[in-house]
Amino acid sequence: MVRKTEALTRESTVSSWGLDETIELSDGIASSRLIVTVEYPNGESHQLAFTDLTSADLVAQCADGNHEFARRLIKTGNSPALELVAFCFVVSLDIPEDRLAGLFHDSAEKEAFYHQLLLRRLDPGSMEPAQTLRMFWDIKYNIALQLPDENEGKPQRLQNIGGGLYTLYEEFHDNADLDGAIAAYEAAVRVTPDDHQCQAGIHSSLGLLLFQRFECFGRMADIDNAIFALEGSLILTPDGHAAKPSLLKILGTSFVHRFEHYGNLADSDKAISAHEEAVNLTHDHADKPTHLNDLGVAFLRRIQHTGSLVDCEKAISTLEQAANLIPDGHADKGVCLNNLGSSFLRRFEHSGNLVDSDKAISAHEQAANLIPDGHAQKPGCLNNLGSSFLRRFEHFGNLVDCEKAISAHEQATNLVPDDHAEKPCFLDNLGNSLFHRFGHSGNLVDGDKAISAQEQAVNLIPHGHADKPNFLNNLGNSFARRFRHSGNLVDSDKAISAHEQAVNLTPDGHASKPRHLNNLGNSFLGHFEHSGHPIYCDKAISAHEQAVNLSLDGHTEKPGHLDNLGMSLFRRFEHFGNLADIDQAISVQEQAMNLVPDDHAKKPNFLNSLGSSFWSRFKHSGNLVDSDKAISAHEQAVNLTPDGHTDKPGRLNNLGNSFLRYFEHSGDLIYCHKAISAYEQAVNLIPDGHADKPSILNNLGRSLFRHFQSYGNLVEVNRAIFTHEQALNLTPDGHTRKSHFLTNLGSSFLGRFGHFGNPVDIDMAISAHEQAVNLTPDGHVNKTACLSNLGNSYLCRFDHFKDLVDSDKAISTYKQAVNLIPDGHANKPGCLYNLGNAFLQRFESTHDQLYCDKAISSYCSAATSSVGAAMTRFRASLSWARLASRNDVSSSLQGYTVALNLVSQIAWLGYSITARHKELSFVGAIASEAAAAACAAEEYNTALEWLEQGRSIVWNQLLSLRTPLDVLHDVNPTLADSLAHVSKALEQASTGNSSALDLSPQLNQQLSLEEAAQHHHRLAEEWERLVASV
Repeated sequence: MVRKTEALTRESTVSSWGLDETIELSDGIASSRLIVTVEYPNGESHQLAFTDLTSADLVAQCADGNHEFARRLIKTGNSPALELVAFCFVVSLDIPEDRLAGLFHDSAEKEAFYHQLLLRRLDPGSMEPAQTLRMFWDIKYNIALQLPDENEGKPQRLQNIGGGLYTLYEEFHDNADLDGAIAAYEAAVRVTPDDHQCQAGIHSSLGLLLFQRFECFGRMADIDNAIFALEGSLILTPDGHAAKPSLLKILGTSFVHRFEHYGNLADSDKAISAHEEAVNLTHDHADKPTHLNDLGVAFLRRIQHTGSLVDCEKAISTLEQAANLIPDGHADKGVCLNNLGSSFLRRFEHSGNLVDSDKAISAHEQAANLIPDGHAQKPGCLNNLGSSFLRRFEHFGNLVDCEKAISAHEQATNLVPDDHAEKPCFLDNLGNSLFHRFGHSGNLVDGDKAISAQEQAVNLIPHGHADKPNFLNNLGNSFARRFRHSGNLVDSDKAISAHEQAVNLTPDGHASKPRHLNNLGNSFLGHFEHSGHPIYCDKAISAHEQAVNLSLDGHTEKPGHLDNLGMSLFRRFEHFGNLADIDQAISVQEQAMNLVPDDHAKKPNFLNSLGSSFWSRFKHSGNLVDSDKAISAHEQAVNLTPDGHTDKPGRLNNLGNSFLRYFEHSGDLIYCHKAISAYEQAVNLIPDGHADKPSILNNLGRSLFRHFQSYGNLVEVNRAIFTHEQALNLTPDGHTRKSHFLTNLGSSFLGRFGHFGNPVDIDMAISAHEQAVNLTPDGHVNKTACLSNLGNSYLCRFDHFKDLVDSDKAISTYKQAVNLIPDGHANKPGCLYNLGNAFLQRFESTHDQLYCDKAISSYCSAATSSVGAAMTRFRASLSWARLASRNDVSSSLQGYTVALNLVSQIAWLGYSITARHKELSFVGAIASEAAAAACAAEEYNTALEWLEQGRSIVWNQLLSLRTPLDVLHDVNPTLADSLAHVSKALEQASTGNSSALDLSPQLNQQLSLEEAAQHHHRLAEEWERLVASV
């Protein structure tokens, strides 16, 4: 075939001529005559010349390429002489002739094709086969579009064109061909009558192609249109049609994709319905495992939205059926096992049953081995394997699992390009794995990598995608974790911002909304704990309350949301001392604990939080019932945590805190020993390099120092200092806890100096406290404590060496602490009391009355505060009364009045008799001291009242067990018998008599010291209840 010729006439005396023609040669045609004619406006024509061109002639001229040749044309009549000058190209189509044979619908299509072929073939060989074929189908498409819509053949022609372009796409993978095919089918849909025989086929083909384009580019418009087309096709397809299950499969998968993007539960339900119908239609067909797998995936996706355990069980059952139907070694079995592993993982997250965790890992490992490299499902399988390892790490803390999780997630991420639809998910999960290793090791490099990966995930996922809030939530968690490590408020602000975006992008009613609100509350709380700004605490409580209210009863995450609400209320109580907050905190934390069984993975966490809240209330009220409940909760938390669990050291640490606080309150050294033992166990269990190890060492050092303060043993204070130094050496610069560890190290040096008087120790104490102050930013809630401890060190050195510079520094430092802490804060009385002591020592050294007046003023402010520890306010009131007695008797009497009113708050029946003697022995002395001051002021009635008040407190406590019961017995014998019974038991329990009365069968057994103490407290509580009812 002559693909193209161009001919020009050589200029003659009258005219120039042009010719553009294609000459088709074939074996059946030996020659062609070329005739040149001229047409006149009146319609007449006149032949000018002609020449005959044979096939052999042309081939001979052009066989070796393109040649110019000239031939004189034969003149007709008196026409001018003409000469044909031609360029002839003989070029193959480069495609088999049969590709086009029979595809021309009519001569118009054929003519148009060859005409365009001639025009485009400007250079020899420039058109590739794909270009030729694409031009062929484009011509057919444009001609078909020009047909009237009423043309009966138009739908069929457009359908054929769509199929042809799709075949071209499959062969050459040019996206323009896929677009063209879709355009042809869309045009066919528009012109096809409802009753046309092609209607179902056109709709199904269009739906399949739109679905395929969605998988390539992820455009939601394609999935919406695919669903519309497929639904239209299925309406027209009878149940027995062989194609119906396949169409249902694509429709169900389309609904799953749309559900994953928008989170509309109706799409999830429709996906499950479509896949269930496909399963029911296949029976024993070879495609049944595929349809079962798709149904299992649909259930799995709905679990992520609803958290339904029923869906989880259905997913596992369906996927197990699918896996059993696929022969071993088949790649599809790997795909199915991958989904089955994800279902086991979801059930593990719901129940905490480690069998499910192991099954998840096993299934994902099998899947990864079965799916070959290069398979489209391989990255997703590796991603899921990483998630399974990560969940097991969260439970046991085995760093090997975390390393495997990171490795799998890195492989998954590296296997897909940035424009892959799953890339954001893989990056987010990689960030989560790095985040957990950061939490374990404290290595900021991991924290930075986690944030970097999660920021990429957020940036890659389009706005409006259903997973965007989850990615923002995880990014917020990483910023919050880095903030806890570094104390940089920029990270806190970023955490809050990410969590707020996650909340705002999550529709009401979505299963993830409570989780995102909960984490937003945690970020607000972290900011409050650092800055002390009450507004952040209020926002934390508000977010946590919303999370609790939106969580359905029975939902797996509700207990955790209740626990975090309790923690926010607990923090606000510690800041403001409002008893209603701690009562509410305990109430919601008890709800959290009661909602989960003893074998639930989170129960120890809830017990741990509850124990902390009981301790906080105990510090406020002095009610030993709360102390016992705190210790009991922490002991249960430890006992419910299996050996080897990553949280065991932390829970032992908290139990140690409970024992240590009880010792600090009661002075009972047994509890100090218990605290040391718990801390030592925790230190031995936690691996080197763990981020929490310095904190536990710090607490061990505190307990050793407290023991030293009771016994004065140099070995213990040396060990305390060594342990604090270990904690410091393990803590990187910039870590938010470093200042706390320096504070405790300084206190140990200060204690050793006070006991042994080595000047090096006081200098070391001041140095450590100064560093702690410098490392704590202004506005941090712990700044006042650091300043107070530094002031204590200056005051101690002044007391020893009498250098007024140290006194000035102590006063200045205490003033800073007082000015930083807001009115109404529970710690303000302590700061004022310390400032009063500094003024007092300066007065005693210089005898400057100004400092005496300032000391009295500070003591008075501390003593009359409505919040703060009762013992601190009591000591401040005594110091006020004693110092004022030198110059201002009236003020002194006011101080004694406050002191005696506070006595009842620092003595309680719940202590053992020995402890009560220790606590109350001073009461008589204080009452006598106050009475003497009143007598000196000639306030004799007041003196008598105070003596009686002191006597009443002592005797009501020490002699209340021997209240005569005869009169009560006459009135209410049952109450009298109960009171007598409890009185005798309480007296025997108080004396530590091992022959205590049996009140229950359980007491026949030997009680532990802890159980005996708690039993004693219960008896005291019962005694007070009975007395109140008399």
